[in-house]
Amino acid sequence: MRNGLFEPDAPAAGQVTPDHIERFLEELRSRIGSVTLAGTIYKVRRASELLEPERDLAWLGEIEKDLALVMRPISKGHRIVDPDRLVEAGLSLVQEANDNPSLTPLRRARQVRNGVMVALLALCPIRLKNFVALDLQANFRRIGSRWWIVLDRKHTKSGRPDERRVPRDLDAAIASYLLIHRPVLRAVEGRTRGAMSDIEHLPANRQDPAVTSAETLDAVSGPLWLSSNSGARMSYSGVELTITATTLLTLGVEVGPHLFRASAATAIYTYAGDNPNLASAVLQHVDRRVTEEHYNHATSTSAARQYAEIVKRRRGGFDQ
Repeated sequence: MRNGLFEPDAPAAGQVTPDHIERFLEELRSRIGSVTLAGTIYKVRRASELLEPERDLAWLGEIEKDLALVMRPISKGHRIVDPDRLVEAGLSLVQEANDNPSLTPLRRARQVRNGVMVALLALCPIRLKNFVALDLQANFRRIGSRWWIVLDRKHTKSGRPDERRVPRDLDAAIASYLLIHRPVLRAVEGRTRGAMSDIEHLPANRQDPAVTSAETLDAVSGPLWLSSNSGARMSYSGVELTITATTLLTLGVEVGPHLFRASAATAIYTYAGDNPNLASAVLQHVDRRVTEEHYNHATSTSAARQYAEIVKRRRGGFDQ
């Protein structure tokens, strides 16, 4: 569709042509590694075979074999994505979910939650255990008109308090998630399989009375991240897998939560090399040498603000 090649009246697998695949490969090679490239073409072939079993796709199988011969696992360097791209990916997911009338409330809530996760972690790259444990009114709360992450020294690896003001650019997405979509996830808790199915299949323009909420942003409480399967707090592995899968879906590359921290350090060294202590402050490392050793690709409140300014410049500006 981006290249003006989409044919809406074509058969189910009609878009899979030698010309389209050639252009698809050219685009993929610029942003993913050889292993993911081979796997992607394998998936295209299998999906096409299932959609149109009688079609001859031997030519695509040959391309797949050639890619498999040259694929090589590579270092995590190809998964270091600029934070501005991560923020954009997360906010785009939120907007697309809110603008898509075909999504059911539960699917929309899940997509908005995932988008907020990616955008928030990109701008506030705290450790995953702290990110999973964020609680409204406790360590993720509004102070005045702003959202803050406030971690006391007992809950940080460095043993120092960690306070980060969330840029205003996320305000609308956070409000949408907390007031509209999080109640949908919370309503799943304690429901039977049949009741969950009722939420899943509600028309997009209807809301289950059980998931409406009169809460305001200052009153909502409990775990920030709720599971779409149980309605309870998401587990450590659940958040990790969700973020990794979401970045693969939106960016074509798996960026796990720990790599968000690597991406932040890389951006800081690349665009703020004259401030060598900034990465250590943003990532809450006790010893600056730890940051330099592990992220050689290129007070916490002020550090977070300076880091947000770097991402702001890369995105073309947003309100901190």
